Amino acid sequence: MYDAWYCFSPAKNNIADAAKCVAKGIPSYGAAEAEYNFYEWTNKMLAIAGIEIEKETVKTDFNGMAFAFGPKILLDPTFALTFLELKEKFVGKNRIAKSATMVLGESNLFFQHLDI
Repeated sequence: MYDAWYCFSPAKNNIADAAKCVAKGIPSYGAAEAEYNFYEWTNKMLAIAGIEIEKETVKTDFNGMAFAFGPKILLDPTFALTFLELKEKFVGKNRIAKSATMVLGESNLFFQHLDI
């Protein structure tokens, strides 16, 4: 069994229905939450791999749904397919700021003491 953050984030509700779900205290299952979860998954996996990920503390409102987006990192399968491959791509102390945007999509990319 996996926690929902790892494998479940549908985008099935329109904006109005998603806002109603949030008002009830349940996940919105809307596009904004799905996008947030997409980036948050990568941030969590990188943090587990030992990379320091700066967290955003201020939430921004998206039509009644508030999210604190951190770094926006696209992790393409060509960069790393397994967790071990991901971990091996970063050597030393690595830090990614909350405002960073990255596309990791080449198998020959490696980082040493990254501070972005």
